[in-house]
Order: sequence, then structure tokens, then C-alpha cells
Amino acid sequence: QRSENSLRKWLHERPEDHDTRAVYCANCGCKKTVKVRCSGRTCPECRGRELMRLKDQYGDLMAGVRWPNFVTISPENVERLTREGVKRFHRVVKKVLRRKKWKEAMPGGLLFAECTNIGNGWHPHLHGLMDAQWIDGDALATEIAKELGRRVFVKPARKDAHWVLNYCLGYLKKAPDIYRVDGLPKKESRGRMRYCGPQETWNRKREYDAAYRGVHTVIPFGTLYNVPKPEKRLLTCPDCGEHEWISEWGLERMIDQAEEVMPDVGVLAGPEYVELGEL
Repeated sequence: QRSENSLRKWLHERPEDHDTRAVYCANCGCKKTVKVRCSGRTCPECRGRELMRLKDQYGDLMAGVRWPNFVTISPENVERLTREGVKRFHRVVKKVLRRKKWKEAMPGGLLFAECTNIGNGWHPHLHGLMDAQWIDGDALATEIAKELGRRVFVKPARKDAHWVLNYCLGYLKKAPDIYRVDGLPKKESRGRMRYCGPQETWNRKREYDAAYRGVHTVIPFGTLYNVPKPEKRLLTCPDCGEHEWISEWGLERMIDQAEEVMPDVGVLAGPEYVELGEL
């Protein structure tokens, strides 16, 4: 049985369970086992891959941001965290930013979702970049609050665009701060953090995963909307250097079709193909 501290650390930092798939080089038949992305939202391995993808996608565009602002949009805390509540918050923010006066004031931007729980309820909020010469934080907060139905705080600050992107992506490198019970802000909590027990730790993780599963945690708008994703890095065969791969399912279909078309399988009956067909 795990102690409270070891269980908390295990939940906080461990990679999720990843399914694996076997793929075969279409040129030489070399077998390679690959991991499948997990469904957990706190997995550091999957979050790290997402970080690199987003950095490749938006990094070069930061030089074109004329008036970069680091903006935080924070609604009041909620007792329960639900997928519907998170999606509604994001939908309201996007609806307000599409209004004419905000579109004219902010040509574009990029918001990143974060959620914490330090013992005083769930706190889903947004950090991000807004390209604007000046942002009326109180007016923006008032419009979002009116649509959302609870108080909202908006805090803009002028920062370098690359700094903002790297700062926001930094949240992806670590698991979310959702296991505390001390209730202290980050600046006051150093050396005094206290964490919930094993059962509550597990319950919070399950609630967080369920709320953010299938939810887009990056919200681009304006000039940063619809930026094409970078091309995926090709998986290279270590034996022949080719990049074409076939899955087990694809091999089974090929073998079945070959047996139907050519009853005398000939070369397909050789040892390499028998081994693949038996998978």
C-alpha cells in the first residue's frame, strides 16, 4: 500500500498507460513497436509531445505580433469541474472576442487553458497572448462575466511575444496543480504546501481527466486562427531508411486478399510471411 506522499507523486508525475502497436516497414518488413497516445490529460509524455508541436506551429509567427500582451482570464472558482462547464467557459470567451469592437482592438491572439485546485475549488482559466495596442481588462471581464453568469477577472500585461508563448507552453511540461489543500497562492505557498489524501488525490485526477477529455486546450483567434499544423516527423526504418509502414491490420487484409485472388500463395508461404500472418 502506498503512502500519501508516494501516491500523490505517482499520480502527479507518472506517464499514463500507453497501448502499443506493431508496424512493419513496407519495403523490408522490419518490425517496430510504437506507442499510442493515451487518453489521460496529465501524462507528462503526451504533454511534452504536444508542447513541441505547438512550438513548431506558432513559434515563427511571434515575430509578426506588433503589440504582444500576456493576458489572464480568470472566472470565479467552481465546486465541481465538468466537461460542460469548461466548454461553456471557452465558448463564451470565443463569442465575446468575435464581437466587432474586440476584433478591431485585437487583430489576433492565442489562449491556453489551465486548471488548478489548491483546496478552495476548481479554477479553470486561460492564459495567453493578445496582439493589441491597449486592452481594457475591466470592460472585457464585464462582457465575459455577463455571458458566463459569474465574476471574471482579466489581467493584461505587456510582454515579449516569445516569452508569452514559452511561458504558456511551460504549463504543458508539468502536471496540473490540482492536489493541494493549503489554499495558498503560489507566491505564499513555498515551503507550506499541503496535499490531499490518497483517495481525494485519485478522485481529483479522475474529475480533471473527465472534464478536459476531448476539449481543445488551445484557442487561437484572428490572425493566429487556422495556422496549419507542422508536418509530422516521418518514422524512419532503421534497416533500409524508408518511411512507408504497414500495420498488423493492414497486413492481415493484404494476406486475406492475396489468398482470395491467388489460391496458390507461393512466395507468401515463405517463413517471413507466415510469421506476419500468424500475428
